[in-house]
Amino acid sequence: MCNIWFPFYNEVEFEDIKGFIEVNMLKHLDIRIVDMTDKALVATMPVDNRTQQPMGLLHGGASCVLAESLGSIASYLCVDPEKCDVVGLEINANHVRSVKQGLVRGTCTPLHLGRSSHIWEIKIKDDEDRLVCVSRMTNAILEREVIMSDKVRARIIIKGWVQGVAFRYKTKGAACEHQVTGWVRNKADGSVEAVFEGDKSQVESLLKWCEKGPKMAVVKELDVAWEDYTGGFTDFDIRF
Repeated sequence: MCNIWFPFYNEVEFEDIKGFIEVNMLKHLDIRIVDMTDKALVATMPVDNRTQQPMGLLHGGASCVLAESLGSIASYLCVDPEKCDVVGLEINANHVRSVKQGLVRGTCTPLHLGRSSHIWEIKIKDDEDRLVCVSRMTNAILEREVIMSDKVRARIIIKGWVQGVAFRYKTKGAACEHQVTGWVRNKADGSVEAVFEGDKSQVESLLKWCEKGPKMAVVKELDVAWEDYTGGFTDFDIRF
């Protein structure tokens, strides 16, 4: 069976994982993580004065707290904690049975695990394994700003026999191969100017390609100026 969790958490003791997530709201409501299988996260919550509404029944909001806690924690355990943050986008819940006492048990399983979003289904059952609430939660997976340190922007001027030799078109092709965004254009003085944005290693590799350029080009000088990365491009264009 495929394990959905980020590899780091497969090497950490379950009790250690519980230790850093059973805090704040979970601690206040005594929500406890009790199991972590290859594809599910399970937690319990008591039905008592902390989670009941005035009629003595399990509060629907408490069920949502249990569901959102499970969905949020599950997403966090699926991503690299040094590179990504998890934020909730939407949660809904259908309350199908009342509970007056005992424990309820929430089981969280994935419906979709993408690069930028996760969707989870959380089923909450009572002590007799009867469905109490079914919830669906959507999370956004955000790359942390520190990752921007791996993103760079370079402005270059290429001098030599670089116009009339398909330099711009070949540069666009090379940029696409390197997954680099930006633009390239001819200048009136006969040189070629370009702006590259992307992963540092890919931009550096593209700059290496520009030192020679296409087959008919003769590159005599390559001036590179490093600028602040903006992330403002979605593709690579030829400017006229």
